[in-house]
Amino acid sequence: SRKALRQALRELRQLQVQQENHNLAQCNQIIKRTFISYFPRSLVASLHGIRWCEFLEQQLKPNKKQHFL
Repeated sequence: SRKALRQALRELRQLQVQQENHNLAQCNQIIKRTFISYFPRSLVASLHGIRWCEFLEQQLKPNKKQHFL
């Protein structure tokens, strides 16, 4: 939903001013929580590691995939 996306973007902006040590984990949590609002929880919540990365890559537009990881 648009509300979930706006909330995620707001939280990601806040991470920019915090210490970098925890940013990656927090960023991943924000992204996963946001994706759960767009995809079935049963699909997204169980993904981690390489399977999570592959899922994220599948959601990218073809012209953006070359810049992913």
